[in-house]
This record gives sequence, structure tokens and C-alpha cells, in this order.
Amino acid sequence: MEEFRCFLCGEVKNKNAMFLVEGGRKAFEHKISEKVQFTLGLKTVEGSMVCRSCFLKLGNFAQFKTLAIETSKSNLPLGTSVRKREASTPSKPTPKRRTVMEQIVSSVEKLRIDSESQTRESKAKKKLQFSDHDYSKSESPRKQTVAEKIATSAKKKNDVDKAKEALLLQLQASMSTISKQGCSVLFDKKAEILSTDDSLFCGILYEMKYKVPFLYEVLDTIVGSSGSKSGTICTIYGMIMQSRNMQASAIQRMWTAVAIKCHADNKLLQRFNKVHITLSAESKRNLIRECGNFNEQSIVGAIASGCDGKLNGDNLDLHVRTNDVRMKNKDLDYHFFASDWTPYRVNSVDFEQNPYLQQRLNQKHDTSLILSKFLPSESEQTVYKTCLQVLLARILIENCSSFRWMELVVPEHMLHGMTDIMSRKSVSYRLPILLKNEMRYDDCVEILDSYGQQFTDYYNKAGRGHEIESLKIPVGGDQLTRIRLDGAKSLRLGAHTRAERFDCLEPMIIELFHTLMDFLEVPKYILLFNLFHMMG
Repeated sequence: MEEFRCFLCGEVKNKNAMFLVEGGRKAFEHKISEKVQFTLGLKTVEGSMVCRSCFLKLGNFAQFKTLAIETSKSNLPLGTSVRKREASTPSKPTPKRRTVMEQIVSSVEKLRIDSESQTRESKAKKKLQFSDHDYSKSESPRKQTVAEKIATSAKKKNDVDKAKEALLLQLQASMSTISKQGCSVLFDKKAEILSTDDSLFCGILYEMKYKVPFLYEVLDTIVGSSGSKSGTICTIYGMIMQSRNMQASAIQRMWTAVAIKCHADNKLLQRFNKVHITLSAESKRNLIRECGNFNEQSIVGAIASGCDGKLNGDNLDLHVRTNDVRMKNKDLDYHFFASDWTPYRVNSVDFEQNPYLQQRLNQKHDTSLILSKFLPSESEQTVYKTCLQVLLARILIENCSSFRWMELVVPEHMLHGMTDIMSRKSVSYRLPILLKNEMRYDDCVEILDSYGQQFTDYYNKAGRGHEIESLKIPVGGDQLTRIRLDGAKSLRLGAHTRAERFDCLEPMIIELFHTLMDFLEVPKYILLFNLFHMMG
């Protein structure tokens, strides 16, 4: 298990309990680097991480320090005498780094002050007219004419226009440099980026912050906080970049994948492509093909690393409506079959190193059938209630702001004998959709035949082809899928070869995911209803 060290408290924790100080989504939204420099005066290093507890303490400390500074400036304690400070050499404050917008405003202000000082000097140098008397009379100040006022305002406007023109030229030069081939993260067209949008967004925000800071500050100022602010900024930047170079299309590839997943038709993709939101409708097939190749390479890589897994399958039903209903042109129903392959999280090394698994293996189990074995014991009920408390607390924290204080006491992970093993990320890889109907046994035979051919090819590519003769891959599905596939396998029992008999595809397992979904859904709403009913 990969672990990281917090650069503030020094504790070593799991990656799920750590946040990046710079470059991450949390770092951008909560400005972790600025808070560290403001409260502790420390300079952060790229790649450093902070734990969750230090992150919360840092936010509270920054809030307290800001409040204390504002209070000390506005109020004085009772009984304090205010004295005039003696003239002394003032200590120079530490210069604060100014943004690009502040520098522009300062330069325009200096130009205005210079023009006003020149006007005052010209008034002071007016000649005095002497009369015949012993004293002299000073001439009363002359008012500016309308033409002079127009000339002064035009001069100020000209100075502001020059500053704007210089700023736009600088932005134009920066965007021209970044939009060249290979100079931006948006030129990265790897398929794995589509499954991890956070990494793409973090890379775009980092690029904008250090390569086009003025554009980043403008978008950060004018974009509202509703919804995903970082996603909105990255999408706008991606649209600008693709309008300058069509190859900078990482954002468009991501939104095209989202549109395909939501069943967007070619007309919608074509219209979004004109405003640089998605790719063209012709590029949809290439994107789907790239995603399929990426899934195949991922499966081969997982098998090559020593992982085995199980197959899951279920029917995929589509209903297509027709626009022109006639006697021979009606709505159509298509029945396909979708599958995925999930590697095991528990491997052979865990059975040798994990104490809980070793204890379970060495424990003698009673094989007698007693009714009490099917009922939860007191210890199991206690564990169930404890886990239910944690799950409900997480829901309350996420949906009710009044319960945010519970974040400090609610555990991030529920401890048990296999905590380290279960903390590993569970990954599923999609297999090609088969145009087969599980209601027909001939199609079920072809589904099993496709499984055997695919994984024989995968294990050969991974260099484990010698294990195919002894390989056992469980196949899971709901009750109907399990009966159909098991029946299709029975039809091949008289075949001559192991591949034709589907010996590598066993056992056929019933996956009660429909029942589990109902079981988890109903108690959650019942308990929440009772909880809010008691709160009145």
C-alpha cells in the first residue's frame, strides 16, 4: 500500500487521507499553499502533501489570524492612551507580491498623478502682474476651458488605452507560444486521461497559473462559485486553445466521451463542435476505438503483473423509437450483452502475510446445519450498527451543513481485520459489448465462446499462456444470467477439447446485486426519515 508523509506533522498516512499542497483540486479550491505561507510563513515545494487533520487545523488557524488582524486594526483596548509616535526610521515592510491586475492599476494611477503634478507646476509658474502701487496683486486662478478639459481627459484615456494595448499584446504572445504543438497539456491524447478528469483539470490550472497568469486571474475573478468552478475555467481555456490549434483537444475529447455516454446523437455533437466544446461526429468512432484499445491494454497489463479476476455479465436492453410509425416501421427493441473483468483485491501473498486471513484458514469450521448459523450473532449486529452509524454520519455531513463538525470524529475508513487489503482501489475493465441475447441458448454459447477466446489471447499477450490449462475464471451474473450461462455450458459437456467444454469458465456465480441495492436503499431512507421526524 502506497503511503505518504505529511510535511507539517510528519505522520505517514494512506494516500486517500492526504492532499496535495500545490497542483491538486483541493489545493486550488481551498488555496492550501497561500494558507501555509500566511499562517506559518513557510514556502511549499511542489509535490508536498498535507494530511486531513493538518488541513482542517490550517484552515481554522488562517481564519483566526485574519479575524485577529482585522480586529486589532479596528479596535483598541479600554484605558489605552494614544500617543504620537516620535519620528524614527520606519521599518520597511516585507514587499507583497502583486498580481498582474494590481500592477496595471498602479501604473495607470502613476500616470494620472504625473499629469496632475505637471498641471499644478504650470499653475505655480504663472507670471505676476505688478501695478503702480507698492504691493503686488496675484492673479486669480483661471478656469479651464472646455477644450482644455477635453484635451486632459483624452490624454488620460490615451494612457489607459496604451496600457490595455500592451497587456493584450503580452497575452497574445503568451497564447501564441502555448498553442504551438506539444507546448500544452491539452495536446496529450492518452485514453487514460478520460477516466481521470481531475488530473487533466489540475494540469490545466497549473499551466494557466504559471504560463498565462493574467488570463487565469481574470477567469478566476469573473467565474462564479456555483457548480464546478475549476471545471468551468478549464473548459473555457480548452475552447480558446482549440480555436487556435485544432490538435489541442484534450478537453473536447473528455466532453465527447461524456456526450457519448449520455447517448448524444451526431447532430448534437456537430453543433457543439462548432463552438469547440466537443469533437466532430466523425471522430466519435475513433474515440470509441481508442477507449477499447486502452481497456484491452489495461487488462493485459493487469494480468502481466500477476493479477487474476472474475467476469461479470448482464443483459443490455435498448428501445429505439421511430419518427415515422407505419405498418412495417415500428419501434424496435435490441437485446445485447455487456461484460466486465474485475481483478481480485486479495492475492496469494495476502494469505501468507495477513494475520486475519491466516487465522480464518487455520480455524476449524463446523459443517453442521443449524438455524442459528443463518441469523446474525450479537457481535455481528454490533458491527453492523457501528458501520451503519458511520455511513449515516457521512450522508449527514455531505448534505447538512449543520453537521460539518462531525468530520473531526467520523473515521475515514472503518477498521476491520482486512483494512489494508480493502483500502486498495477496486478497478473494473469493460469488455466489448456482444450483440447477443441471453434469452437464447445459442447466443449464450457464443458469449462463453467469446470469453474463452478473449482471455486466451489476453494471457498469451501477458506472457502467461502456460497457465491457461489450469486457469479458472469465475463468471457472475444475476439469477437469470447464471441459469442461462450454466445451461449453455452444459450443452458443450460432450465436446472433445477443454476450450470447447469451457472448462476455464467456472464456477457460475449468482450475483445478488439487485437484492443488495434494494437492501441498502430501503433502510437508508427509512432511518433518515425516522431521524428527521424525531428532530421535528
